[in-house]
Amino acid sequence: TSCSLAYRLALNRVINNNLALNTRNFIALDEPTDGFSNQQLDRMRDVLDQLGLKQVIIVSHEQKIESFVESVIRIAKEEHVSRVC
Repeated sequence: TSCSLAYRLALNRVINNNLALNTRNFIALDEPTDGFSNQQLDRMRDVLDQLGLKQVIIVSHEQKIESFVESVIRIAKEEHVSRVC
């Protein structure tokens, strides 16, 4: 839900403010769009653009995300083994 995305972004901010590690230009999101409507997916693109991060890694089954990312890496699982396609 959009609430879980907001939570993840807020958690990232807390971590950045409390750790010596500088991850301010990086975020990794695992299935952040689960349950999102098309309208919410469009809003997510806008939010990520506004954040101005240098690197964003998104793990997702949502194909619409492919329309607003630079690179797509596909992983397939065959006979219990995951591989890059």
